This record gives sequence, C-alpha cells and structure tokens, in this order.
Amino acid sequence: MTRFYQRKKSAVTILSVLLIASTSFVFYFAAKWLGPDTGYLAGFVFYWIFWCTLVPVLFCKLPVRAFFKRGVPLFRKQYRWIIILFLATIIVPFFSHFLPGLTTKSWLLIALSVPLACIHGFFEEIFWRGMFIKVFPKEFIWAVIIPSVFFALWHVAPQFAIAGNSPWLFIATTLPLGLIYGAVAYLTGSARISAIGHSISGIFSFSGLLAPALYQILT
Repeated sequence: MTRFYQRKKSAVTILSVLLIASTSFVFYFAAKWLGPDTGYLAGFVFYWIFWCTLVPVLFCKLPVRAFFKRGVPLFRKQYRWIIILFLATIIVPFFSHFLPGLTTKSWLLIALSVPLACIHGFFEEIFWRGMFIKVFPKEFIWAVIIPSVFFALWHVAPQFAIAGNSPWLFIATTLPLGLIYGAVAYLTGSARISAIGHSISGIFSFSGLLAPALYQILT
C-alpha cells in the first residue's frame, strides 16, 4: 500500500509540473499567434478541457459528476473557522472589487464575468481539489497543501499571454485561496462547495482577466 501511494504521489507531482509547463507554453505561443486576448482565452480552453477535465477523469477513472457528488455537510460547529475563511473569500471581493466596480465597469463586462467565472471555477476545482481528494482522501498534506502550492505556482502561466502586476503577487494571493478551497473540499469529500465559492468569488472579482479579454474581442 505504501508503494502504491508513493507511485500516486509521484504521478500527481509529475502531472502538476507538466500542467504548469504545458499551459505556460500554450499561453505564450497562443498569444504570439492569435494576439494577447484571444491567446489568453485559448490557453484557458486548453487548460479547462485537457488538464481540468480529461486528465482527472482518466487518472481517477471517474466521471466528472463524481468530483461534485454531495459530501459531508460543511456548515458544522467544528468547522467554524474554515467556514469563516471560506465566506471571507466571497465577502472580501464583493466589497473590495464588485461594489466599487459597479459604477465604473461596463455592464457587458460584468455580464460576461458570470458564465466565465462559473466555467473557470468548476473546471479548475476538478483538477486541483476534486482529483487530489479522491486520490488522497485521508492525507491532508497531499490532498490540500501540495496541490495548493502547485495551484499558486500555476497562476504564473497565464501571464505569458497577458502579464499581470507581479507573478509573486499572484502566487501570494492564490496560495491562501487554494488552501481554503482545499480544506473545504477535504472536509466535505467533494469539490462541490469549493467550486460554488470559487465561482461566486470570480463573479465578484469580475472574473479576473478572462472577462476583460473576451470583452476586448467582442468590442
């Protein structure tokens, strides 16, 4: 059994490294060939379909719905601290980004952010939370900590298409999010609630750079 889990740990580590490397490559060259906005979206489509869907389904030998199967209820007294942190991932962008942006952002951009945030939130949770908790249901470090580190590092990849303010800032802000979403998925045994929270947070953040990229293409 120990050898079996060692192979699993090696496999998910290799997959995570390959994910970061291959998506960085796709973002970079897609932006070169298609332009930054179209290349940015093309990179995410590759990420969502291949890495966030096909790889977890084949690796775990489970259908997509299995990653979102109803699990243990989150809202329990013993989980109160993680509940507070989880709710903070929604409340903070609502007050810091969403409310101030309502009067300055285009309504088309805001409308585009809703489906994009939901697509991104649910697809991304399949790989980074759903797959890891299925493979390591009783190992907190490998179900939560390790994927959260890779999840944070992955956020450098899209910047090969559209550069953000700082790669280190992306890593520093996404690592705690990964840990919170990972803890929620680990405690509930499902990526359902983390995907919902991830999506709502994305909407309140106007879906990062995804919605602006699509907005630029459409207008």
